[in-house]
Amino acid sequence: MIKEIVQNVKLNFLELLNILEWTKSRFVTKFQILFGLSLNSIEILIHGENPYKSKFEIIDKYSELEHQSYLDYESNELIGHTFQESYHLKISEVILDAKTGILFTFDRKLISESSSWSPEFLSATTYTKPPRLNQGSRIIEGRPLIGLSSNSFYHWLNEDLPHYLYLREKLSNPLTIVSMKRPSFVSDFLNSNSIDYLEVPRYLKCNEYHFVTKKSNVGWPYSKDISIVRGHFGIHFSELIPGKKIYISRIGDSRSPSFEMELIHLLETNGWKIINTSKMTLAEQIAEVSSAEVLAGIHGAGLSGVNWMSPGTKLVEIGTDRFVRCFQRLAILNEIEYSRINYKSDTLGLNITIRELENLGIF
Repeated sequence: MIKEIVQNVKLNFLELLNILEWTKSRFVTKFQILFGLSLNSIEILIHGENPYKSKFEIIDKYSELEHQSYLDYESNELIGHTFQESYHLKISEVILDAKTGILFTFDRKLISESSSWSPEFLSATTYTKPPRLNQGSRIIEGRPLIGLSSNSFYHWLNEDLPHYLYLREKLSNPLTIVSMKRPSFVSDFLNSNSIDYLEVPRYLKCNEYHFVTKKSNVGWPYSKDISIVRGHFGIHFSELIPGKKIYISRIGDSRSPSFEMELIHLLETNGWKIINTSKMTLAEQIAEVSSAEVLAGIHGAGLSGVNWMSPGTKLVEIGTDRFVRCFQRLAILNEIEYSRINYKSDTLGLNITIRELENLGIF
């Protein structure tokens, strides 16, 4: 009887601990969402008030200060952005988030220049801090370490991969660090390029690590980055086929509008080729899209295929009234003619899309 009482007390105590831990995690998460993380938890290396000076070395300058501007498709007003100077750094004693490519100091402060997001955005969101790692989580390696992220495809291709390709060319026999849990397109890239890599858990300590600095450029693709990517994948480009029109399907994806299946049927009957880039290797995507005179699709990462198109061809982005401008900017950098079709609701979307394609003379 006494044993049973003691056992029940133990079980109830463990249940209470679990409830308290769950409540704590819920409270902390809600607190972060409501009030953000302190800017004190972010380390700015270059031009920061308290730079991590003794821990990093500037190896080379990746890019100069540059300003880009263009006429916005929707407002017809001039919009601009300034890209800060960017550097190849070698940094000591950092924690790498192998999924995002974000770096932290050993005392778990986020290093601002390792992310394309601004310090203000990072401080206002719930970016996960790394856990407290033991000594066994440290990589001590004679070869230079560089990372290949597992971010979503748009950010991986246009923001992360160019820096990775640059470092692979500049460094002697670098070792690629990659997350054990990664998208298929990352594995496809590694295998198709015969790259020697080390799989790691999400967080690990590095004695030394090489990276190219980023600075608040999310949504603004950079000319040098796109040039590097095009140069690397140029061997897969196909010859332009006049009149060839490709539509990128999102059927089965969360962003697919309810009218997309009917739209695809109408496009197919009018000579369009329908592809699903999520089921293709990157080399297959490039070979297909680079031969097109017109590329169209619902807003999404597949429209990054504009990087493979010939100057003077056309990109048509279809989406709701929420206009994210990254693909217009990509089109401008690649000298592609850009058009946008907006619809307010799925109910009206099909008729609006067909009408606008007819107005563009490409239906």
